[in-house]
Amino acid sequence: MIQKILSVILVICLMQIGLFGQSSLQNTVRGKVVSEKNIQKGLDLVQILLIKMPDSTAVADALTDSLGFFEINLSEKGIYMVECTYLGYETKKSKPFNYSPDSHPHLMPPIALKESEIGLDQVDIVERKAEYVAKLDKKVINLAENVNTKGTTLYDMLNTLPSIDVDDEGNINLRGNANVRILIDGRNSGFSSISALKQIPASSVDKIEIINNPSSKYDAEGNAGIINIIMKKDSQTNSNGTAYVGYVRGAYNRYNAGVNYNLKWKKFAFFGGYTYQNNATKSQGFSQRSIITRDSFYTNRQNTDDKRTDLTHGVKLGVDFFQNSLNTFYTSLNYRNSPEIVSEQESDFLYWPYNSNEYFGQASRTALTKQSKDGIDFNIGWQRKFNTPNKQLDFDFLVSDSKDLDDSRYDQKNIITNSYFKGISELPQKVSLDEYKRINVGRLDYAHPVSKDKKIETGLLLSFRNLHNIIGSETFDSVSGAFKNDQAISNDFKYDEVISAAYGIWKHKWKKYEYHVGLRVENTQTSTLLLNETPNDRTYIDFFPTVQIQRKMAEGFDILLAYSRRINRPGVGQLNPFVNLSDAYSIRTGNPNLKPEYVNNLELGYIKYWKKLSLNQSFYYRHINNSFRRTVTANYVTGGTIVKFDNLSSAELYGTEMVINANFSKAWKANSTINLYQQFYNDDYLIYNNGALYMTVQLGATYNINPQWSIQFNGRYNAPFVTPQGKIKAMGNGNLAFRYGAKNDNWNIVLRLADIFKTQTFNIYSTSDPNYFFEGYRRGDNTNVGLTFTYNLGKASKPIKSVRKEEEKQPQMVDPGG
Repeated sequence: MIQKILSVILVICLMQIGLFGQSSLQNTVRGKVVSEKNIQKGLDLVQILLIKMPDSTAVADALTDSLGFFEINLSEKGIYMVECTYLGYETKKSKPFNYSPDSHPHLMPPIALKESEIGLDQVDIVERKAEYVAKLDKKVINLAENVNTKGTTLYDMLNTLPSIDVDDEGNINLRGNANVRILIDGRNSGFSSISALKQIPASSVDKIEIINNPSSKYDAEGNAGIINIIMKKDSQTNSNGTAYVGYVRGAYNRYNAGVNYNLKWKKFAFFGGYTYQNNATKSQGFSQRSIITRDSFYTNRQNTDDKRTDLTHGVKLGVDFFQNSLNTFYTSLNYRNSPEIVSEQESDFLYWPYNSNEYFGQASRTALTKQSKDGIDFNIGWQRKFNTPNKQLDFDFLVSDSKDLDDSRYDQKNIITNSYFKGISELPQKVSLDEYKRINVGRLDYAHPVSKDKKIETGLLLSFRNLHNIIGSETFDSVSGAFKNDQAISNDFKYDEVISAAYGIWKHKWKKYEYHVGLRVENTQTSTLLLNETPNDRTYIDFFPTVQIQRKMAEGFDILLAYSRRINRPGVGQLNPFVNLSDAYSIRTGNPNLKPEYVNNLELGYIKYWKKLSLNQSFYYRHINNSFRRTVTANYVTGGTIVKFDNLSSAELYGTEMVINANFSKAWKANSTINLYQQFYNDDYLIYNNGALYMTVQLGATYNINPQWSIQFNGRYNAPFVTPQGKIKAMGNGNLAFRYGAKNDNWNIVLRLADIFKTQTFNIYSTSDPNYFFEGYRRGDNTNVGLTFTYNLGKASKPIKSVRKEEEKQPQMVDPGG
């Protein structure tokens, strides 16, 4: 049935392509834009606006091709004129002309543009975007001018940005919630995982959008909201690019390099790039577990040193084809390969009588893990515009494949044993973990303006997700002298998911109000299968309404009320029921009966602009049904822990977030974010801490000393936090970067100092169980120094002003879906 539906959609799309191609041959206005100095030279990528007289209403737009020609489809009789806009040239309007639909195109005389009196060498070719823009429905963080992106990964960069945090488990959080949907260029991708984000250079990202209450156009997954990562791709220039090489010194040496290039030829725009990373990092950890039983008590201390080496190659290729002013076809391919990731871990265990300084047992454990990763995303799409402004049809299809192959060997050795401590098994163990993932997503989006102030958006989506985890374990048999399979540990787990969805959004402007009302319907089919067991299948239909209401109170002062219902489906690690015994001191098991979380989000916010200052504050509330609970309990046999998952009845969260953006002068800009929230768990059997209060403070500042020199600082502070089972101590970080660039901006050098105060360390301890106490800390290779050299290749042609303009300062209702 699903295949039939896809076939019908594909046939309709192909028919439309043929029809649109035929219609472009008639009912058109055609012309050419040239330079006044050289009328033989056509100007490409000039913005063309078709204006209807006498009310000067813009009815259509287009871009000139590489030879300066443009074509606009037009079917309505009337008097029109054409306006041409091009950076570095004076805007020019044609003489009004009478138009009647005909089987032949209306040919206009050439339009000659005069160069502006201000030379191009006196202005910036590419207008610089504001680094941070707070809007009522989303926040936009532009990284193009952020010098802290040099020499670091996207994962590390996210932890320095407003509203985003990384918790003690390494998960990305938004307003303190880890249930975040991470998208790459608006799409779910195999590169959206935490491990993949650690392999993507931050310098390859153009901007990041934070959307707390997404519209119905987006998937309903992710109750905390969406982080949309927009990668760099510039198809608006004739020929340009960048190349960079970097070196970072932490505990070990790290190297990175890359090149990106864009080329526009006739109706084609090509883009491509290559990135290289060779990283070696070090992390340290300490943990202490104290256990009291009926007849004994002891303390287990563990010190861990971990060295990780990672070699990664990334390739990006793509092409856009501008068939005419109304039809654009595009395709892209992203490939990332890590042929060898090596992790060496050494741990020492000390067993002590409780509250005693005399230890009675000691053992050591070494782990060597070799890992390889491959991932590829292939995307193809078509965008169809119409003569009516803002009327648009988009078709997009994505295939994402990835695999992660891990092979580990564990060796244990007893150093001190006695009558109290008998020792642990010294038999070597081998564990393999292979993970395969495939994602197929097809979507069709349509926008139809009903009138100047009314608009309808609708669309369909079909998504397939297949995951396969294979765990194999072997333990050395001293009798046979060979490794033998551990049936109790090895397992094979499959997860299949099919989501079909439809949405509709009504947008309306009325006086000082603007509102968006939407509804999304999703049908979800999931299947979990453990080897030699019966599949666990589920099917459910959900409705996800969204509402956004904005009112303009005064010039530069708007308020917004937003509501959305969202879902958080459990992940594979939370569902897999097989007990993972690869580490006897940290046992983990999933729950195949775990239900999805359903979240109702309500937010009231305002944004106020002054001459040099803006304030954006939001008050938010979340009510979560079937809230996930991750519990850690003591394993009284091994002295380790057991991690399990289940559902609570519900949870509630109240919070406020305040964003201050200041432009003290043309040279000095700063922003700060303060987030404060409190969470309550509603469960009759909850015996852990409740009503925890959490606060984070972030600060960023940029000072341009002169056109060549600039300095940038960003830092954050996480206040002490009470978790349901313990406490996390305060932590923070501070990063400093210096940039020096050539006068013509052909090259620049960036020196970056990360975690300059050495304060980015996780410290955690538990207080929930009177018979079990845990404390520990982890610190990565956070304090380091990096140097990056960047060179601009080629000369960028003048971009389209409407495409590359600076982010607007005044708030407006912007569709997060782009």
